[in-house]
Amino acid sequence: MILQIAERFTFEGREYRLLCESESLDFDPEEAEPGLAAEEMIRLGFGVEQGRFLLKRLDTAKAGRDMDLPLDYTGRLLLARGLLHRYYSEAPWSYQETLELVLEEGVLKETNDLQPTVRAARELLFAAERQEELYALAESHWWLSRSLGLSGSAENAPRIAAERTKSEHF
Repeated sequence: MILQIAERFTFEGREYRLLCESESLDFDPEEAEPGLAAEEMIRLGFGVEQGRFLLKRLDTAKAGRDMDLPLDYTGRLLLARGLLHRYYSEAPWSYQETLELVLEEGVLKETNDLQPTVRAARELLFAAERQEELYALAESHWWLSRSLGLSGSAENAPRIAAERTKSEHF
């Protein structure tokens, strides 16, 4: 399953949005509810409890139910909370708090505070003359590159920045 919308995520007693994942978050709906098709799922709630990655809630068009289904995901997840409405977006730079969780076979291995990088990206994002710096920053942060839809290298940044309109950042 590839997440199409920002999903709910509970971590250390706080509610976050799951914005993106580094590796596809494959989830078989049959594990949660026999006979359930992926198309029937409307929203999922995930969480980490006692160091384990769990499917916490499954909502369909017909019903919703709480769950505690362990998932054996290996990869990185981008979580955010505290939407800053002035950016008119749910991109990572539009939040007050952004975290990266590193999981291996469903076990939490590392938590990274991404706010320093998010603040730097926010500053560079709206400065057309600094697009090369933005590309350089994105090259070392998978979630930033994916969120910006960047491809190519820092050398191509001035040309791509000139072709991109400000509204494409939102």
